[in-house]
Amino acid sequence: MKTFTFAQSDFNDTEGRRLNNTLLSICFEQAGLRYLSEVNSALPSTEARKGKWHASSMQLDFLSAARVSQDFRVEVSVLEVQSDGIELGCRFYQDQKLRAVGKALLNYVNTKTRNPEALESELRQYFELEVLRFLRINQPRSAAHGGGLQLIRNSKLAGN
Repeated sequence: MKTFTFAQSDFNDTEGRRLNNTLLSICFEQAGLRYLSEVNSALPSTEARKGKWHASSMQLDFLSAARVSQDFRVEVSVLEVQSDGIELGCRFYQDQKLRAVGKALLNYVNTKTRNPEALESELRQYFELEVLRFLRINQPRSAAHGGGLQLIRNSKLAGN
């Protein structure tokens, strides 16, 4: 899981407005791109993966109102690994309160044909480990902290 902070100064033209679906989807997209950039730099063959990720769907659910005039943070991580992509989950926090949750399906595509292609094995393995590290997206943050160890104990990677 990675956390990214968005400051009030990132949205100068929207002073005092509420965070809406357009702004949150832009922030989610930016956080996702930053996350994938960090993944690329953690693995070899970074150059070969540039431009390969394309979002095919995105869903955001608002839980409570938030304002653009205050900083907020976005947590992102992989929820599910598929043969040709990942489902990326996100949480938006402001004032220590969960304000919105979301998910996006990102396909891994061939840059020449623009068709989906299978994930590279090292990329797949990296993302499969990321799934185990993510706090459950639909649970409050405090409840999710205690469940992480149990999730790892129950996983096939732990030998169970």
